[in-house]
Amino acid sequence: MSETHHQQTNSEGQKKLNRQTGADGNQQKQADYLFQAVKECEEELRAIGIPVGHVAEVRVNTRARKRWGQCRQEADGFHISISDRLLGEETREGLRDTILHELLHTCPLCGNHGAMWKYYAEYVNSRLHANVKRINSNEEKGLPPEEEARVLHRYHCAVCGQVVTKQRECKFTKNYSLYRCGVCGGRFVKDF
Repeated sequence: MSETHHQQTNSEGQKKLNRQTGADGNQQKQADYLFQAVKECEEELRAIGIPVGHVAEVRVNTRARKRWGQCRQEADGFHISISDRLLGEETREGLRDTILHELLHTCPLCGNHGAMWKYYAEYVNSRLHANVKRINSNEEKGLPPEEEARVLHRYHCAVCGQVVTKQRECKFTKNYSLYRCGVCGGRFVKDF
């Protein structure tokens, strides 16, 4: 797997470390484009008073298919990765919204999608005319609609009818009789 990423400077203005691992020219252009987009979003957030944390690394994720971005806190700061599917011209707004979303996770008390993160997201949406939220569809990101997931396992609660579907084998599918419905506490019955 080849990945390209940038390490950003700290607030004292030390030199940026631009690191490349097995990247061709196009991958380097994507990494540069993403790095610039993150810097612009950081500036937008700081301009409206959002306390963005130190981003130590920005990475293009070429493998992600189920998520748009990820923010992890490491010893040297926050590491942000963004799906390469958002780096096209048609997904410019989706990219911005995703970067803003991940940058909000760098704020104090915003490691998850709790009350403070939601407060900042609403504030950013109103001030920057963005669409920052917890989950977005392909269409909201400027991509074609995703194909409907193929359901291989379906169960329903014998008491309230709550339906649970799974796309692959997991602990639940192997031991569904040990689980109880989260709505009413009833037992599950296998449909297929």
